[in-house]
Amino acid sequence: MTTANESETKVAETAAETKPKATKKAAARKAAPAKKASAKAGAKKPAATKTDVKPGLIYEREYKGKAYTLKFTERDDRVVFQLKGGGTFNSLTAAAKHVTEYPSISGVAFWGDPVAAPES
Repeated sequence: MTTANESETKVAETAAETKPKATKKAAARKAAPAKKASAKAGAKKPAATKTDVKPGLIYEREYKGKAYTLKFTERDDRVVFQLKGGGTFNSLTAAAKHVTEYPSISGVAFWGDPVAAPES
């Protein structure tokens, strides 16, 4: 006949045997810091940033067989994007949404780099 203490000891030994043992590689993976996605080799630089955008820039894009021209200008003490043929927008994204009729689109990705820079 086994006592309660002997039963508890056997249960503890069985649990210890079935528990997976940690390896050195697993411990190293847990200890290693995660790499940032931007640190990948060949990561693309964004087409433009807020500091790169200055009044006078001209963006051109062909979409579904139609050419679009967008000019970044100043109007009434604020900067706006004017689409040739009509339309004034507060951002590249707003202009891209108008052209594509997509509810969500990146203006910087759609328009890309400007084709003409402002004259100094």
